[in-house]
Amino acid sequence: MSTNRVFLLHDEALYCPNDFNANDSLVYVWDDAYVKQQGWSFKRWVYIYETLCELNATVYQGDTIKVLSALVEQNPALLLVIQQPQDPILKNWAASIKTRWQKTEVRPFSKLHWLSQDTRLKRFFNYWQAIEAQVLNQPVNPSKRIRRMH
Repeated sequence: MSTNRVFLLHDEALYCPNDFNANDSLVYVWDDAYVKQQGWSFKRWVYIYETLCELNATVYQGDTIKVLSALVEQNPALLLVIQQPQDPILKNWAASIKTRWQKTEVRPFSKLHWLSQDTRLKRFFNYWQAIEAQVLNQPVNPSKRIRRMH
């Protein structure tokens, strides 16, 4: 394997990074133990599989640590890049990888948007009102907002 960086994809980071280049690769490890532990539906499996196919990612099946050990043995110079997960199981997994291989970069969790600290987010409705214009990249028409009846 002659890649500079291996972007390790996981179920919270199924996308091609902006700084991806021709010498890099996208890798996903289909770890049966992890998948069973997550209890995903068949639809979720299909979504992940189709996303990986669309990304042209290389998919390995096996224990995550063993697969990564083999990749690092094949090319000791490669840099493993992981998007910081939010799920506690994946957080432990990322920390374990970083501990084992010095050439590992764990990137901070990237938010879709930024909210001010004073935003009240007790309900999804309030959350969506706060971010709608940013997510849709267009001004929100106030007349189309849902109004609550009192």
